[in-house]
Amino acid sequence: MLYFVKSQCVDASQADALTRKVVDGDIQKVRGNIVFLSTDGCTGYDIVEADDEADLRSKYAPYRQYLELVEVSPIAPAHEFYEKWENQRGSAAAA
Repeated sequence: MLYFVKSQCVDASQADALTRKVVDGDIQKVRGNIVFLSTDGCTGYDIVEADDEADLRSKYAPYRQYLELVEVSPIAPAHEFYEKWENQRGSAAAA
């Protein structure tokens, strides 16, 4: 399952320390993750693959000292959403 995750530094002054740990490999990057960061490095916008929310949260455990998860939302690719919607509600073309 895919999740949208918005994270934020617990303390903005720790953004450099967190970045250094990630760059140096002291904190393993979250696998199955597409990451976008705010220009100051304090806010992250991620798309993460995980089995469930508990699995997702465990992937962020090494970051706990630096980050808080502000939003965690299950998401799906648009084509999957449209296909599921069409199967449940029917197509306008079929009407």
